Amino acid sequence: MLTVDEIQARLKTRYCLPHYVYMTEIRSATGFVHNVTYADGLAISLYPSKGYDIHGFEIKISRNDVLKELSYLQKSENIQKFCSRWWLVVGNKSIVDIAELPPYWGLLIPYGSGLRQAKAAPLQKAEIITPDFLASLIQRMYLTSPNKTVLNAEYKLGFEAGKAESVSSEQRYQIEQSEKIAEQVKKFEQISGIEITSYNGCSMGKAVRFIKSAERIGNTIGQLKSTAREHQRVVDAAQSAIANLQKL
Repeated sequence: MLTVDEIQARLKTRYCLPHYVYMTEIRSATGFVHNVTYADGLAISLYPSKGYDIHGFEIKISRNDVLKELSYLQKSENIQKFCSRWWLVVGNKSIVDIAELPPYWGLLIPYGSGLRQAKAAPLQKAEIITPDFLASLIQRMYLTSPNKTVLNAEYKLGFEAGKAESVSSEQRYQIEQSEKIAEQVKKFEQISGIEITSYNGCSMGKAVRFIKSAERIGNTIGQLKSTAREHQRVVDAAQSAIANLQKL
C-alpha cells in the first residue's frame, strides 16, 4: 500500500513540466469563506495538444476512505466543476472496485514505480474558472514555489557538491599516476636486481647519472678512434704512393 506522499510523488512525475504544472492540496477558494473544499492534487495542461485540460485528483489509501468519498460526492463538486477530468488515485487497487465509481471518474492505480490508468476519466465540459478559485490557484502556486533563500541554499549545495566531485577527480588522477610510477619502479627493480628504497634513492640517481655520462664518454672515444683509423689509412696510402714514385 502506497502512502499519500508516495502517490503525490508519482503524480508529480506523471504530470510534470513542460507539459503540465502539478499542485497539491488545492482549496476551492481563498480566505475565510463557507463551504471551502479541497482537492488532493491538480494538474493543469500547458499545451494546446493536451487541450489545456485541468485534471483533478482525490487520493485514497484505505477502503474506508474510498467508501466515505463515494458516499458524499458533493464534497468534490466545488473544484471538480472546473476540471476537464477527475481521477481517484488509490494506494492499492484492492481497495476499490471500478464498478463503484461514478461514470465521470477515472481511476489510477500503482504500477511498477509509477501509476497506471485502470479506468479512463472521460472528458467533461469544465466551467469557466471563477476569480475566487483563480486566486486560490495563484496563492497555492506562490506558497509552494521555492523562495530566494531556498534557491540560494540549493545553489550552494550544488556548488559544494561539484567542488567536492572536482577534488575527488583530481585525487583519483593522482592515485592513478602514483600507481603507474610504482609499477615502473617495480619493473626496474626486477630487471636490475636492485631494490630502490628511501635510503638509497639518492645514490641510485647519482649512479644512473654517472652511467649515462660514461656512455656519452664511451661514444666520444669510439668516434675518435674511428677518426684516427681513417687518418691512418690516409697516411698509409700517401707513404705507399711516395715509395712507388721513388722507385720510378
